[in-house]
Amino acid sequence: MATLGEEVGLRQVREDELDALKQRLARHLPHSLAVYGAASLAARYGLHSLRPASILVPTCPRPSCLTVMASITSSAMQCLVVFWSLEEHTVKDVTDRLSRLPHLDWNQRVIMFSVPTVLLPSLQSLKQLGTPTSDASSPYIEHLYSSRHRRFSMPLQSLSSWGHRRVTLQAPYIEHLYQLKTPTILNAKLPQMYNVTRLRKEDASAVWTNWEFNTFYSMESVRNDIIYFPSVGIRERGPEDGAGSLQEAEEILVSWVCTSKFGRMGSTFTLPQHRHQGLAGAATMALASQLLQEGLPVFVVIEDSNTASVQLHEKLGFERQIAAVDVELLFTKAAIQDYLE
Repeated sequence: MATLGEEVGLRQVREDELDALKQRLARHLPHSLAVYGAASLAARYGLHSLRPASILVPTCPRPSCLTVMASITSSAMQCLVVFWSLEEHTVKDVTDRLSRLPHLDWNQRVIMFSVPTVLLPSLQSLKQLGTPTSDASSPYIEHLYSSRHRRFSMPLQSLSSWGHRRVTLQAPYIEHLYQLKTPTILNAKLPQMYNVTRLRKEDASAVWTNWEFNTFYSMESVRNDIIYFPSVGIRERGPEDGAGSLQEAEEILVSWVCTSKFGRMGSTFTLPQHRHQGLAGAATMALASQLLQEGLPVFVVIEDSNTASVQLHEKLGFERQIAAVDVELLFTKAAIQDYLE
């Protein structure tokens, strides 16, 4: 039986290669920040902490910065994080390798998270490889890009890049990566009823259920992130009894923020009845401070339309780095119109 590397032209990176990989990716910051963050987590906490995902690199002996983070154990995570240098790899080489990842269900929607917009022209350049045709048996990619102000489509020739499947390559939302290098607000004071703690593995259900983007991320994967990576959960203390002491009641989780295996901070959420009290900001800065102490990059990914989150993070000192898009791959069997509404 062929090994993973022989089958797809990618192999799992080794622990002793992570520092060198980080150095190669660092030369392309901030554009490589999304994969640099994942590599930094793996170097700090071990590759096993990324499960069910793994970091993949080309099988060829010449080192490059082509880095793929994907699930290699199941199709539960229908998502990828990919970065490559245009000086080292052609886009056809990259997509050819991705198309053969064996543990993704290519009949379902697949997302490439946070593709830097500087790489989008290379995806568009695939049109130069052939002329699109209306024949359903001929593989092609239609690139559909949209923002709040414009939308256009461009037919692209995929050849064998996506496993001879007819797909739509859709990038519906512009987002930006924001990074914090030096905290500007530390130890924000909260009302006495709240207690800043770390998330527990039993909190995974609440985190996953309230996360807007849980479609491509299993609850078990969220639990794994909570177990291995820094996180912050703010809990409401029990009420005071007549003697003025706190009752021995279980604290209630009301606000939280996590570090995901993709290296970014996210899943930020505060229960509606506890909002407008500074909990999200306090949780964010507490986690950011811990990550900085660990020597890890501190960054978030925010859609441009999420103005409240943009304002919060800019107020906390996060600075905009690069524009990116989440590229959705929709294959023939997918109901494309479901995602265009």
